[in-house]
Amino acid sequence: MYLFSPRLKNEKALRLNLIGEKLQWFQSHLDPQKVGYSKRDACELIERYLNRFSSELEQIELHNSIRDRQGRRHYSRETVIKQTMERERQQYEGYGLEIPDIVNAGNLRTFR
Repeated sequence: MYLFSPRLKNEKALRLNLIGEKLQWFQSHLDPQKVGYSKRDACELIERYLNRFSSELEQIELHNSIRDRQGRRHYSRETVIKQTMERERQQYEGYGLEIPDIVNAGNLRTFR
C-alpha cells in the first residue's frame, strides 16, 4: 500500500485539471466543418491556443495604464498569464506541446 502526501495529490490534481482545460479548449475550438486537419492546420490551432490569453493581457495592460497612479491591479493574474504563455511557448518550440491527434480523421471523430 502506497501513501501519498497531500502535496503530491494536489500536484497531480492540478496537472490533471490543466490537461482537462487544454483538451476542453481544443475541443471547443475545432472547426465543425472539417473532417480532418493537416499538420499546418494543427499548428495554426496550436498558435491560437498559445495566444488565448492575449486579449485578457491587453485589457489588463490598458486598465493598468489608465490607473497608473493607483498601483497595478490584477498584477498576480498578469504574472500567471505571462508565465503560462512563456512555459507553453518553450514547450512547443522545444520538445513539443502535447495535443489531441486531430490530424488522424478517426481520432478527430472520437475526440469530438
